[in-house]
Amino acid sequence: MEKLVIVFSGKKQSGKSAACKFILSYYINQLLGVDRFSVINKNKSTYIHDSFDNSIIDIESDRNAVQTLESTYKTRVYSFADKLKQICIDVLGLDVRQCYGADRDKNTNTHITWDRMPPDIRQKYKRPRRGTGEVLEASGYMSGREIMQVIGSDFFRKLDNSCWARGTYNTIFNDSNKLICVSDARFPNEVTMGTERNAKVIRLLRNSSAKEDNHISETALDDFPLGEYSLVIDNKNLSMKETHNILKSYLDQWLKDYDIL
Repeated sequence: MEKLVIVFSGKKQSGKSAACKFILSYYINQLLGVDRFSVINKNKSTYIHDSFDNSIIDIESDRNAVQTLESTYKTRVYSFADKLKQICIDVLGLDVRQCYGADRDKNTNTHITWDRMPPDIRQKYKRPRRGTGEVLEASGYMSGREIMQVIGSDFFRKLDNSCWARGTYNTIFNDSNKLICVSDARFPNEVTMGTERNAKVIRLLRNSSAKEDNHISETALDDFPLGEYSLVIDNKNLSMKETHNILKSYLDQWLKDYDIL
C-alpha cells in the first residue's frame, strides 16, 4: 500500500505542529464528508477540536487519541523525537509535559543537574550569567529541553548519526496508516531519508522564537539547499489560517495522486 508521508522542517515555533494537526483534521473531515475537526490554540498550545462533542484532542501526548486516529482513520503524526521522549519519560523520569508540552513546559527544571554531565558537555552548553554577561559552563538543574538536546544529539547521535531517523522511518513504513505527518525534521539525513522514500518535505520559514537557539538541532538545516524541498512556505508574515490555506491547496492534489480518500 502506497502511503502519503509529509515531513515538516523549520525552527521551533515555526508552525510545524499546528500544520500537522491541520492536515490530519482536514483529511479526516474529507473522509467523513463533514467539517467535524478543526485546529485551535489554547494555553499557547495547538490542539484538534472535535465540534461534535466540543472536546479537545491532544494527539502528541494522549496515547488513546493516537490509537483512535490510527484504528479509525489510518492517520497519525510522528516525531523523530518520539522515541527520545519516551526514553526521557520512562527511563529518566521526566514529566510528560516537559517532553510534549508547550515551550514553557519544556523549559521547566527537571530533577537532573548539570554536574552529572561530562565537563565537555557542560562547557558546550555554557551560558551568560544574568546581569554580568560573564559566560559560565552550564550548572544547576537541567530543563526538559536541555535533557532532550543532550541525550538526543550529544549521546545517541554521537553513537549513530542516523539512529532517530532510521527508527522513525522504519516504524512509519511498517505501520498500516495511509496518511502520516512527521512534525520535526531537524537534520539533513531526516530529510534525505524521507525524500528517498518519496515523502513530501515542507519547510516553514517563520522564526517566532524570541530567544535564538544555536543548538545544532535548531541550525543543522540552515544551509541545507532549499531547492531540495518539495515545498517551501514563507510564513513569516502569514497567519495560521493563511498558512493552512496554502497547505490545503497542495494537500488536495496529493490526496488525489495517492488515492487515499
